[in-house]
Amino acid sequence: MVMSEPVATRICFEDDGTALGVHGALVIAVIDAQRPFSARAARRAVDEIARMRKTTHKRELVYAYVMGEQAAVPGAEARQVLSELPEHMDVAIGVHEGSGFRASMMRAVATGIAMASRGRVHPEIVATIPAAAARIHARLPALTEDEIVSAFERVRSVALDGF
Repeated sequence: MVMSEPVATRICFEDDGTALGVHGALVIAVIDAQRPFSARAARRAVDEIARMRKTTHKRELVYAYVMGEQAAVPGAEARQVLSELPEHMDVAIGVHEGSGFRASMMRAVATGIAMASRGRVHPEIVATIPAAAARIHARLPALTEDEIVSAFERVRSVALDGF
C-alpha cells in the first residue's frame, strides 16, 4: 500500500485579524477580528482566490470561511468586493460560530442571502468547524475530518497571532 504525502496548510496572507490559507483543494478564510473586515483584505482575498482558480485550482476549489463569534460584520465596501467570490469556487461552506442570539441571527442572515443569491454557488452555513469539516470531507474524501479541522486551526492561529 502506497501512502500519500500529507498535505500542508499554506498561508497566503494575514491581515489584522483575518487570514487566508490553502490545504489541497480547500481554501480557508478566517475572520476573527472585532473590527470590521477591511475592503483591502477582502480585495486581497478575492484576488488570491481568483489567481488560484486560474492556476493551481483549475479543477476544483472548495471555499470555507469562519466568522468568529465576536467577529465584526464586513462593511459595505468589503461586502461588495466579497460578492465576487462565488464565481471562483465550486463549493462554499460558511461557519458562523457561537450559540447565542447574535450567532443564530448571523447564520440566518447568511442563509437568507445565500438563498436569494442568483449565483451558481450557494454557501452552506453551519455553526462549528467540525460540522464544516464533515461537509468538506464528503466533497474531498482524500482529506480526513481531523486534517480539515487542523487546517482551520492553523489558519485561525495566523489570523489571531500573525505569521
